[in-house]
Amino acid sequence: SAIAIIISVMLLLTGIHSMGWLQPVDWTLFDTFVRLRPAATPAQRLAVITIDDADIQTIGQYPLTDAVLAEVLSQLRQQQPRLIGLDIFRDLPVPPGSQELVELYETTPNLIGINQIVGMRVDPPPALAEKGQYGFADQIIDGDGVIRRGLLTLSLEDEIYSSFPLELALRYLAQNG
Repeated sequence: SAIAIIISVMLLLTGIHSMGWLQPVDWTLFDTFVRLRPAATPAQRLAVITIDDADIQTIGQYPLTDAVLAEVLSQLRQQQPRLIGLDIFRDLPVPPGSQELVELYETTPNLIGINQIVGMRVDPPPALAEKGQYGFADQIIDGDGVIRRGLLTLSLEDEIYSSFPLELALRYLAQNG
């Protein structure tokens, strides 16, 4: 009968889907739809400052010393931004300039750092950790090596952690009430 065929096909598709055999098709369709959507324009209130290969060549070393990072953050702080998100792992000092960087961390309430929770753990800068000014930077990498999703929170050992982007968004919006 037709109902038996429909139920059989539904069960077969459910079984194939639960085994993950349709996952590559799902990823391909999702990627296609993402590429077809119109490009988003960046918000005018947002400035992204990057450190690229040309910057590293100009400075002549990587990782950047604490003195260089402190100088960049100090110049940025002079512009009086609402928030500064530092998406550079900095759990260990990179002398010279370590004390200046720690002092900058301690005196910049709008500076948010990062840590990593899953896998190889990387702590946030201690001065930012003490004040809770950090969010995790962990990502979900799909089976084909592509990052398609971002985590907002992560629950680990009965504690809930916020992601770096969520921390920035919540703190930004909190200033608007």
